[in-house]
Amino acid sequence: MAQTKKSVSEFIQDAFCPMVAVLCSYDAESICRKNNLTFAELIQPFCRLPTEVSYRDPSNNLITLKNLRLEIKDFNSLPPQNTLAKKLLNDSVSSALNNGIVNNEHEISTEQYELRIRNTTPWFDAWRDCFLRISYNGDHEFLKNYLACIMVVSTSHLDPMDAFAKLVQQQNLQQQQSPAKLPKWFMTNIYKYFVLLHDVTEGEESKAVSVFGDLKQQYGAGNCHLLQINSKRAGQTSGDTDAATNMPDPWRLYVKQSSSTTQQQQESQSISRKESSMSDSLSNLTELIDQELNITTSISHPLSSFDTSSSDLTSIGTTDEGYDGSSITSASTIIHGACLTLSDHDRIHVFMNEFVTKGLLLWVETNLKTFNEQITSRRGLTKFFSMPKKLFGSSTTTAKNVPSTSSTNLTNDSIEIRRAGDLAFLFQNYEFAYNNYYAAKRDLSRDQAPTFYAGVLEMCCLSNFMQESSASKAYPAQYMDEAIDIYSLACRLPIFATRCVLMSTEILKSKEAYDQAVQQFLKLSQEDSDLRGALFLEQASHCFLNYRPPYIRKYAFYMVIAGHRYLKAGQRLHALRCYTDVLSIYEKPNWSLALDHINFTLGKQSASLNHSNDAIRSFNALFAPNNRIQNAQQQINFFKEYLTVFNQLTNSQTILPELPVPVIDNSTIKILLAGQQQPQIGTQVSNCNDFDFDETRKVWSDLERTITAHDRRASGTRTQINLFTSRTHNQQHPIAVANETIRVEFYVRNILQVPLLLSEVQILWKHSSNSWKRKSSVSAENVEDSKEFTNDTLTKQSDEPVECDTLTDCVVFPNDTLKIELSLRPRRPGYLTILGICYRLNILVQNISDQTTWPYGIKGKTLFHVKGTRLNSNHKERLNIMYGVDKRLELQVIPEAPLLQIEYSPMPTAMFCGEIQSCLIHLINKSSTHSINRIRLATSQPNLITISPSDNDSLLTYTNQSQSIWNHSLQQQSSILTLVNPQQPLLANSTRTIRLWLHASHLAGEMNVDFLFLYESDVFQQPLRHRTIKHSSLFIITHSIGFNTQSQSSGLGELVVPIQIDNLMATPNNLNIDVQQLSCISKQWNIQNLSPVSKNSIRYGEISYRDPSNNLITLKNLRLEIKDFNSLPPQNTLAKKLLNDSVSSALNNGIVNNEHEISTEQYELRIRNTTPWFDAWRDCFLRISYNGDHEFLKNYLACIMVVSTSHLDPMDAFAKLVQQQNLQQQQSPAKLPKWFMTNIYKYFVLLHDVTEGEESKAVSVFGDLKQQYGAGNCHLLQINSKRAGQTSGDTDAATNMPDPWRLYVKQSSSTTQQQQESQSISRKESSMSDSLSNLTELIDQELNITTSIAHPLSSFDTSNSDLTSIGTTDEGYDGSSITSASTIIHGACLTLSDHDRIHVFMNEFVTKGLLLWVETNLKTFNEQITSRRGLTKFFSMPKKLFGSSTTTAKNVPSTSSTNLTNDSIEIRRAGDLAFLFQNYEFAYNNYYAAKRDLSRDQAPTFYAGVLEMCCLSNFMQESSASKAYPAQYMDEAIDIYSLACRLPIFATRCVLMSTEILKSKEAYDQAVQQFLKLSQEDSDLRGALFLEQASHCFLNYRPPYIRKYAFYMVIAGHRYLKAGQRLHALRCYTDVLSIYEKPNWSLALDHINFTLGKQSASLNHSNDAIRSFNALFAPNNRIQNAQQQINFFKEYLTVFNQLTNSQTILPELPVPVIDNSTIKILLAGQQQPQIGTQVSNCNDFDFDETRKVWSDLERTITAHDRRASGTRTQINLFTSRTHNQQHPIAVANGL
Repeated sequence: MAQTKKSVSEFIQDAFCPMVAVLCSYDAESICRKNNLTFAELIQPFCRLPTEVSYRDPSNNLITLKNLRLEIKDFNSLPPQNTLAKKLLNDSVSSALNNGIVNNEHEISTEQYELRIRNTTPWFDAWRDCFLRISYNGDHEFLKNYLACIMVVSTSHLDPMDAFAKLVQQQNLQQQQSPAKLPKWFMTNIYKYFVLLHDVTEGEESKAVSVFGDLKQQYGAGNCHLLQINSKRAGQTSGDTDAATNMPDPWRLYVKQSSSTTQQQQESQSISRKESSMSDSLSNLTELIDQELNITTSISHPLSSFDTSSSDLTSIGTTDEGYDGSSITSASTIIHGACLTLSDHDRIHVFMNEFVTKGLLLWVETNLKTFNEQITSRRGLTKFFSMPKKLFGSSTTTAKNVPSTSSTNLTNDSIEIRRAGDLAFLFQNYEFAYNNYYAAKRDLSRDQAPTFYAGVLEMCCLSNFMQESSASKAYPAQYMDEAIDIYSLACRLPIFATRCVLMSTEILKSKEAYDQAVQQFLKLSQEDSDLRGALFLEQASHCFLNYRPPYIRKYAFYMVIAGHRYLKAGQRLHALRCYTDVLSIYEKPNWSLALDHINFTLGKQSASLNHSNDAIRSFNALFAPNNRIQNAQQQINFFKEYLTVFNQLTNSQTILPELPVPVIDNSTIKILLAGQQQPQIGTQVSNCNDFDFDETRKVWSDLERTITAHDRRASGTRTQINLFTSRTHNQQHPIAVANETIRVEFYVRNILQVPLLLSEVQILWKHSSNSWKRKSSVSAENVEDSKEFTNDTLTKQSDEPVECDTLTDCVVFPNDTLKIELSLRPRRPGYLTILGICYRLNILVQNISDQTTWPYGIKGKTLFHVKGTRLNSNHKERLNIMYGVDKRLELQVIPEAPLLQIEYSPMPTAMFCGEIQSCLIHLINKSSTHSINRIRLATSQPNLITISPSDNDSLLTYTNQSQSIWNHSLQQQSSILTLVNPQQPLLANSTRTIRLWLHASHLAGEMNVDFLFLYESDVFQQPLRHRTIKHSSLFIITHSIGFNTQSQSSGLGELVVPIQIDNLMATPNNLNIDVQQLSCISKQWNIQNLSPVSKNSIRYGEISYRDPSNNLITLKNLRLEIKDFNSLPPQNTLAKKLLNDSVSSALNNGIVNNEHEISTEQYELRIRNTTPWFDAWRDCFLRISYNGDHEFLKNYLACIMVVSTSHLDPMDAFAKLVQQQNLQQQQSPAKLPKWFMTNIYKYFVLLHDVTEGEESKAVSVFGDLKQQYGAGNCHLLQINSKRAGQTSGDTDAATNMPDPWRLYVKQSSSTTQQQQESQSISRKESSMSDSLSNLTELIDQELNITTSIAHPLSSFDTSNSDLTSIGTTDEGYDGSSITSASTIIHGACLTLSDHDRIHVFMNEFVTKGLLLWVETNLKTFNEQITSRRGLTKFFSMPKKLFGSSTTTAKNVPSTSSTNLTNDSIEIRRAGDLAFLFQNYEFAYNNYYAAKRDLSRDQAPTFYAGVLEMCCLSNFMQESSASKAYPAQYMDEAIDIYSLACRLPIFATRCVLMSTEILKSKEAYDQAVQQFLKLSQEDSDLRGALFLEQASHCFLNYRPPYIRKYAFYMVIAGHRYLKAGQRLHALRCYTDVLSIYEKPNWSLALDHINFTLGKQSASLNHSNDAIRSFNALFAPNNRIQNAQQQINFFKEYLTVFNQLTNSQTILPELPVPVIDNSTIKILLAGQQQPQIGTQVSNCNDFDFDETRKVWSDLERTITAHDRRASGTRTQINLFTSRTHNQQHPIAVANGL
């Protein structure tokens, strides 16, 4: 921002200084021209008075003028034309930067930024000064009008007096001409001053004195002056005059450059020749300024009667000093003032002083008094004549609010007041000027004369500020704001608005009102002038830096806009400066768009200025890795421009330039010294040649040391590593071998949104025969001198020592990572450095318009940058980020050496426990000149590995002869196996094969075996004494078969060996194991198989049926729920107890809950994976929930009639059972059980007791039964194959008989209670036979079936409970079951054969009976529905055509079924049947049809039911994964059930089903909403469970909603307490305790701890209760008030005394808190003086025993005492400052 040498007051004075015209005769100009100056230029350096002068104002007060400066211009000076003016303004800005001005800088530091900002902006100062020089004077002001004219005539004139008279006449004629021409005059009677110029060297002094006397007589002595100059002749040497040495040249700062002068003169002459009027010349200058400011509107000035629609601008005079003292320096070499001496300089000083003091100031003083008197008298008359108007009114009407820009609205008073104010202002009488300006402002309004009004507002501000007492006055910034608005908006005069801004902002900045300065700068930063807008925006941005605190981002924002405007104005260097200044600010995160704009502009403009380094640096920054906001099209445009600029700037370079993309992940760089090997003989090679091979494992170094432990040649040799990565220790250089491939793997990442095409990709390397010199590039001149070779050049070199493989093309897709593997081969020994990669880069685009103009892209490089591991060994390394040395890219190349390749043929991957397999190992020497002397093998499992010659394959042949393996010998097991010895070396280009035997472990699982081959050769020398090959194999060991046997003697020389073969595989699979041969490994025994070979297998398949469309429906995991005919529901009390017990027992059973971790920025939680109490409650609820009248899902659709063969007349018994079922189904009112339809399916089972019944009778009765009811509907079931009391050894396979019924048989207590309650509420008819009840329990264990669920849909009261009876215990949702506590043995008379018979019975019942019935009824339903819908559609046509007279009430909801048609009921029945048997598509169609037939208001319960089933059937379809789950249906069903129908049972069922579906689809937000819908106060237990489930859903959000989880868990705990579930309440509170222990949760934490303490005490959990209460008094709890703490403490005392009555150990109390750092132990008690007046002060706690002096004194005494050796220094006072590693030693009976 502008900081100049002058103050703001001096700046304003210089901006508004008195204007004086100079009118010279020709002869006077000729005298001045000897000095290469005009008269006006001659006196320019002397226009500022060096001393103070004064005059008196109209009030006779002395006004002292300080630093008065006059602006003197030639009478004939004319303004420049448009082109020159525009050039002057632009050049003033550009030259200020080109001159290389040194700018001091200051630092600005904030939390985020560290900036260095320039203190000055000289380009703005230069533009401002230039603008103020060329800005014109308006008709509404007189500040730049000429108030005096100096007439100059020389004594060399023939008649000087006549010349003066003609000059006066010329000035009068110019001033009086019409239309007026330039120059403009301050008033009619301007001040005229007469100067007689005398050339000392040529003129006659007597004539000069004579003429000067006449002149004084003619015009007055005070108005005349005799000026003598040219005391030195032209050509006179410097030694001819006094003080001529080092003559100053003060004119060089003021004289215009010759070119500008010539141009101005030519333009001025052209104007004068055309006799253009003042308006024309003024118009030209107006256009000049308007062109700079882009003004399109003419400027009118309402201050005179003649036409001045184009404003006037005074000519641009000689160059003057700027506001900061800077000036435009002349480039001319012309010497000015060559004929002037220092005496002449003094005479000019005297002339200017006399002109001001004796002439001008007297004229000013006189005119100010005259103005004051005239204004005072006129105001008195005006006031007198205005009184009648005030008293009697005026008939003249004036239009209001009609703005006018003409001067006709102005009175002479206003004009004279303004003239007086301007004259006073110019001569520093600011108080008088302010009074006049304020009076003029008061006289007129904004609408009368807006330009005049704005002018006086402007001058009011300036005169107010310029007063000496302005420091104590408030600056009226609102006046200046209004003036700016009027100038720019109302009058369209941005010239004056700009002047206002320039003046006002300097004042505001001096008062540190930077916010107001910013507003004014921004007012005139519009698009009408780019240069002015850029400068003002830059100044505004600098103002933001002076805010407290600085507004860094606003500064940067406006600097960017200023840079853009500079570009539009053609100021590229200034634009680059602006962008560069804010680049560091926008490099912070979250500014990607702005940073891209800046970098792109910097790159493009730097390229246009040929700044290649800056351009490439800026374009590279566009593709920074952290830039994620660019889209593909932007990056294509960036890249196209980048390619163009890059190719233009790098044409002359020889070194490869560095490219920004793709980015190399340096952490993935891997160097593999062994090339990729292909198998030649075997099927695979050693995997140590893979980049994924892990050589960092300690096992490899251990194996290598095992082999080389006793080898002297290997001493000092480091462990061989072929793969070097970021995980290896790379402090030493890798050792490569000449002519062997070196592979390099790394990953490149495309950070752009467009695919990158990399072609001609090679490794960038440098090879040297001396040492490593890691350079990014090497010049071509230094290559030969340093004996270094590199491919880091654009031209390929000859005889390169390294051969590189080239990757032709590869594509890196957007935001993708690509693995690249390259290789190179050094041809000669030396030192090889891998520098990076070189490649040709381009982009892949689809549109032709996006293709670049460079089809081959650009050739460049990207360097590798690796660093070692983080150092952490000492304090310095831990404090700083330091990395170790990484030399993996600097390789030492040694001469060619032997290379061994290992191949395997074949290597097994899977083995059985204890299995033995073999494979062949092929040892291949790939060297053509050197042999390998020795190869040794070490393995990590030496006890499982051995070798044998490959030519003996007898071990692989199996026979029945035991001797085939017995007499064969293998090599003895050893930790080191020698494969090749020096006696039989492996010759060059030869191969040797060895068989390797593998013995699988006896433990199943994964077995990893590591093989290390170490080989040696005579040519190996240091640092390579040997080489290694590593191979790691993973074997999957599985269980196969197990053998159990026990020999039994059967005669002489024979043994019968029963063998039990078990399949020990842990998991079911399709693998069949065939035992082909059993061998006896013995020399004396042979083995023979005595048992026949049989294969038995049972496979359980899937069952199926056909739907009405004849499609096959496959039933998976079909489960039947079979119940007793007489089962009845429990009463309300038992139902509630069952639900509560299901929740509490799930916690009391101690179920193991797996946990998972949830980590966020604030929390680390461990959350249970399961909530078994909710699962238990849900399963219990679903068992005891009843079936509504609107559905058939839980109605019985079949009945199994069971009669035993022991009955006297089984057929009659079957007939009675059928009759009993029919009577029950037909009775009215209906009673339980309810049936699916009238014609249910009946199945008849004849039960036969094998041990007691007669088989012939069973067969006979079963024949009659099949004939009576059909063979497919009957079954003969035989059970009880084992008699009661029979031992387990009496039957086959009787050992360890299972008891599957223990999980399903009802507990005796529950059975008794249910029977008692059922008898009290239900009919007391005869029950079914015992055989049926027993069979029900028998089948339940096979099908995992819940036993009795009764349905209270008959006439008995169910108003107080929505829960019905629970039957036998069933498996939970997660498979857990409630085990029976009974010790009764179930199935004691059943064998495994009986189990199989029951299986067969159930299979036949389903496949041969039930499914056929289902298939038939589905077809029947489908036909009936189709036909009825056709008739309904037919009979409804007359209603549609002619209308119906029947009126129905609208919007009357009904819950009865009277609104339902038979069609709707049958459709629902068909849908339920299809749903139960997994035909979900058919079910969905029926449900949807039923939904479509009825509305919510007709039958809400039925409507809600079909909505519910629509959702479930939709989800259960196989294609549900691709379908959207209609959650809105389920939401509507829940609302109808709970709100309209008041059936929370069904609403709860909907929530249970729907939330599981939503959780499976990860729609946790919808699941939360449904859980919370039914968490009201009507059921505390259900509400608590649902709230807890909702809280767990919040944890599955991404990110997890931890605080919502905790909030709802607390509410769930509260509801658990209300439901009587204290343990669950404690669990909820405990789970969220760690969350609320964070700060700012004190109130919630107190509530939780208080509740935990109180409830734990009620459960007698003393430790938990005391711990919770102690937490209430934690030291960091500051939010409790006194009353709360009193209440807490009272409860704490009560609980504490109750719990600690039986304790013998003192409990720990929470308060007060001990400051443990203050604990002191003093071993010597307090002593009282007995003889003296005081005792030793070492017995005080304040005594300092830690001082070193005490230990030194004690060691001094005990130094020569042998008894004291080993005795530690004695200390009596132990504090936190002493070393307390040893126990203090106290003395008995001492304090």
